[in-house]
Amino acid sequence: MGPIAAILLAGGLVALFVGGYLKLKGGRITKTPLLPTGQAAGHRDGLVSVQGAVRCAEPLIAPASGTPCLYYALEVVGSWKAGDSRKSKKYVEQKHAAAFTLDDGSGGVGVDLTKGGDMGLERSFSETQKEGLLADLKSAVKGRGEAMQFGGFTFQNPTMSKADRFECVERIVPVPERAFALGKIDEAGRVGPSGVLGVMFSAKSREELLGASAKNAKLAFLGGAAAAAVGGVLGLITLL
Repeated sequence: MGPIAAILLAGGLVALFVGGYLKLKGGRITKTPLLPTGQAAGHRDGLVSVQGAVRCAEPLIAPASGTPCLYYALEVVGSWKAGDSRKSKKYVEQKHAAAFTLDDGSGGVGVDLTKGGDMGLERSFSETQKEGLLADLKSAVKGRGEAMQFGGFTFQNPTMSKADRFECVERIVPVPERAFALGKIDEAGRVGPSGVLGVMFSAKSREELLGASAKNAKLAFLGGAAAAAVGGVLGLITLL
């Protein structure tokens, strides 16, 4: 099979997988009852969904971008040359969530984003910095790595680190005026994660999510099927 055929086939299969996920997501939203926020904390049987105004007394401040947010995930990955390839190592990984509630006027219910989930994370910062021989010499003399500044986040490069290139990426959940959440009520009465799926959280309304999931699933299925079919035909031709 030629490279173009392989790329088309692989891309088509990925698109079909995405379409399947979006279809399942829409079905999950449809099957989950939408309750008033003031009643949701007492719902202990299965999943629950709520939507309303976001109430957050103390939003988090994302360390690199300085953006107010409900949740942020920041990581610093270092890489270095090893033969003909590059190796990498994660030096920093931070994930934090703020305490907040959703309120549709019937009373607030907390939402727990600490375990992550389908939250529509937005990339708020991305930067790569390289270190040269001078930094290595300073590290050897001072006995510690050279500090690097990624926006408002200071990264202390470990002593004599092999890495000579560092990438800092920060993703956040901003603070919207209104939001939708779907999950399972935890012991604290908050909408929390449901198994491995985590919490579904979005600044879109339930109706907007259903419409977007259906539309994007259809496009993914059509595009994936077409790409996979063309890739399969090209693959067969190259084998003849």
